[in-house]
Amino acid sequence: MRHYAKIEAGKVAAIWLYEAGNQPDGLIDVTDVSGAAVGADWDGSAFTSPPPAPVSLEDWREDAAAYRFAVFRALKLFPSLTHPHMLAEIIAMMGALPDDHDARIAWETVQQFQRNSPEMVTFGAAFGMDAATLDKMFEVAMAIDNRATEAEIAALFEISP
Repeated sequence: MRHYAKIEAGKVAAIWLYEAGNQPDGLIDVTDVSGAAVGADWDGSAFTSPPPAPVSLEDWREDAAAYRFAVFRALKLFPSLTHPHMLAEIIAMMGALPDDHDARIAWETVQQFQRNSPEMVTFGAAFGMDAATLDKMFEVAMAIDNRATEAEIAALFEISP
């Protein structure tokens, strides 16, 4: 079985499976061709994937999440007025809470932080992080989760490493 693409107006309109030699006329064999996917552009010799659809800020915030270690590393990159960095400020505040306080329990046990969770919005506001700063912190944390280099992380702040 081979994969065959139907091209319409320079784009892959559909891909079907046929036994070699049994495909309808006008289809292109794309079995061993990279980039051939429905929606890809076809210039007559190569396929190009279309750019991803834009994501609204609201949808991004709903889906944004980062693991604990990445959030902690990211928080070390954000300034604090009273401590060396935001992570130190949050650790100090959490340490001052009683052991059975809900915020402290959540802070010490959560494995993944969700950008749009009510707790995260509250934490951000409590530490003077407006929505844009909280977005940036999650952007950095998600880059760390995805093993970004120091240069790539620095580029998120538009600074040199």
